[in-house]
Amino acid sequence: MIIKHLGIIPDGNRRWAKQHNITNIEAYYLFTDHICDIIFAVNEISVDMLTFYVISKENLKRNRQDISDVLQAVNDMLLQKMPSIVDKLQAKVHCIGIETIDNEEIKNTAKELEIITESNTGIIINLLIGYNPLDEINKAILNHGTVSIDTLAVPQCVDLLIRTAGGPTRLSNFLPLQCGYASIETLDDKFLDVSCDTIMSIVERYKGIEPKYGK
Repeated sequence: MIIKHLGIIPDGNRRWAKQHNITNIEAYYLFTDHICDIIFAVNEISVDMLTFYVISKENLKRNRQDISDVLQAVNDMLLQKMPSIVDKLQAKVHCIGIETIDNEEIKNTAKELEIITESNTGIIINLLIGYNPLDEINKAILNHGTVSIDTLAVPQCVDLLIRTAGGPTRLSNFLPLQCGYASIETLDDKFLDVSCDTIMSIVERYKGIEPKYGK
């Protein structure tokens, strides 16, 4: 199995904050740092596209302070941390769902990052921020008049999806059209307890599994 597109649902950050007696915003900054660490690690193997579920559209229904905290950390990641990744890896960054966010600062930061990375040829990083698949479908119809993998905001099927923090194995609206034949690995550990080495070892293990794709 060739892992060209890796998806990650990095769950459990607020529970991790409570467990370690720190504030949510402190955990969110650690969360964005860990995303960057994983990007550098995954870039060392044959993965062309990496998609993180940063925040869903449904998550935006949480209390205002929590949303403000996570968006502050994400904006800092886009503004302060991503430029280094872009420079070193020639990465291309897409912020998908960002138009649903009621925060002009983060929307402008995301747009500028997308523009400056548009012609880059390195790993493609999709950050789902305020994402909902129905919005993705409606946008495909509006822009292209049809829905196919090529007209979606993320135009590549997911090969392997890793979800952290245990519990029921749910997609939680993570790229459902792209995950039709994705292998799904659920980890009991919360995202901030999952090392880069663990992510890498999971990818290597799934390389040895040959999917049947319904055949």
